[in-house]
Amino acid sequence: MEAAKKRRQALEAPIPTSSNSAISKGANTTSNAVLLSRPQVARKAAVVSPPTKISGPNSKTSGPPILKIDLRAHSKPQFRQAVATQYYNEFLRIYGSLSEVGSSLATQHAIDQEKVVHSKTNQGSYRSIAATVLQRLKKRPAATSDFDVGIDGEWVDPSLKTKEDFMSDQIWKRASKYIQTIEELELNGYPISIPTGSPPPLDIIQTCDRCQKQFERSESLTDEGKLECHFHERRIRTRIQNGDKCYTTGGFELIRISVIDKTGKPIMDELVKPKNIVLDLNSRFSGITSLDGAKYTLEQARDRFLELISNDTIIIGQSLENDFKVLRLVHTCVIDTAM
Repeated sequence: MEAAKKRRQALEAPIPTSSNSAISKGANTTSNAVLLSRPQVARKAAVVSPPTKISGPNSKTSGPPILKIDLRAHSKPQFRQAVATQYYNEFLRIYGSLSEVGSSLATQHAIDQEKVVHSKTNQGSYRSIAATVLQRLKKRPAATSDFDVGIDGEWVDPSLKTKEDFMSDQIWKRASKYIQTIEELELNGYPISIPTGSPPPLDIIQTCDRCQKQFERSESLTDEGKLECHFHERRIRTRIQNGDKCYTTGGFELIRISVIDKTGKPIMDELVKPKNIVLDLNSRFSGITSLDGAKYTLEQARDRFLELISNDTIIIGQSLENDFKVLRLVHTCVIDTAM
């Protein structure tokens, strides 16, 4: 018993840390050992300084990242913070040659990397996957240019890039020039701020999008109402451009969310459970004939989507204002190809 007690005390003993930046060889080795085998110490050691702002017209946050506490997360916030801090140490080493830009990138990519790991794991697998990603970051060489950046899973070794890859990098570097202004988004019906107060009451008398006839809206649909309801498939006047939404007794509701990354690779494709009774799935346009496989509510689907993006993520699409509205999403870093 005495020997076991001493071993436990030794494991929980704090690890000495240097007052200098944690990018030194000794600091890296220690933090890796903590993450791999001593998460309880990692939680104690994850004391980070407040992030700072880089001066300049396009100033961004730099310094050790501070994660927002998510009460629905499957892993403890202290351990997630420790993981993000160690990712930051590695990104700071990798981007060391990029000066101030590298410092802000290290902060943002540490947050993004931890978010991706958390979204792809559960409580049982989070630690091992996080450690595996850290090991790969440690083997990664220092960046040679501002094209040689990216989180694990997205970064491509420059020596392996093709001519098309370099052209793609050039295009994405210039993408920020095409982001719509707040005024343009507001003019085109995008939600640009969170509404205050109570929503206005919805008129009981509504007009059908398909046959343009008026009808009386109700919160529920009776058996008689189901028999009276027709979908007018051959008399459509307003075409549904996005098959991800359906008609319900509460109006348009999201039933599917699909997201691809900048390479065209799908990173999210989920069915969503509507809150109200479904009148028409719009199968003619969406191809969705059943929601039996839907496992997320609107709020849960939105949370998953938010794990994949940050405030600086550029979302590209055509006429996204309706998608943002049904998602209850405010995001102003948008390139709308319809504008």
